Amino acid sequence: MSWQSWVGWMRRAMSLRNRLLLALLFFTASITCATDQKWSEADLLGAWSGVVATGQVNIAAELTVQQVEGGNGGIQYLLHYGPGRNCQVVARKKLQANTMFELNIDEASGGFCDPLWNTTALSLEVLAADRLRVTMAPNPITRLTEVVELTKIPRS
Repeated sequence: MSWQSWVGWMRRAMSLRNRLLLALLFFTASITCATDQKWSEADLLGAWSGVVATGQVNIAAELTVQQVEGGNGGIQYLLHYGPGRNCQVVARKKLQANTMFELNIDEASGGFCDPLWNTTALSLEVLAADRLRVTMAPNPITRLTEVVELTKIPRS
């Protein structure tokens, strides 16, 4: 059976209602596939900001995703905590699956951030083109689990 005869048979066999339902099903599936796109690290370049609610105080958090020149090159993630912690961690991508990035912390600047170095995994989830969620996995030393939503800072 050729595809033209199959299409003709479908037109005769399916009612208008069924054709509309089938079209709606394909439309919904195409939207679902489009929103489940795979993001690249290049899509994340720039500065992102948010607030960590610790229960006692709110602490500013800023993530800078930047291209690194020289050395190993690649993309670097700098998570900086503001007053209350005043420290920074440097991370790199370990794994990626669609909108999820798993990061390894390579360096810490001291204070609160030191116990995170080399023992804590960060996961980064793309929620939208201008929103990320960063989750800090439980650390054997600090036993800390933390989630912060960040918004992209527009370039001026």
